[in-house]
Amino acid sequence: GEQDALDAASAFGVDAVGFPFTIFTDTRGRVVVAHLGELTRPQADLILGAVREISAGRQSLAGGREAIRQGLAGIEGH
Repeated sequence: GEQDALDAASAFGVDAVGFPFTIFTDTRGRVVVAHLGELTRPQADLILGAVREISAGRQSLAGGREAIRQGLAGIEGH
């Protein structure tokens, strides 16, 4: 239920939650991004690509987050 989802978000350090939401973590368990709202295929592909780069050590966490921010802005702008 709803409380379980809120508890899970809180465990990842996400304070403000709307429904639906998706938490993306790297292989070390660090929260890369919390996406609020419906997730489209292009958004998911972009985020997962960045998470893979972070997990493989080819991108820093901060750099991956910035790439996601810019990429989502480009997707939402179209």
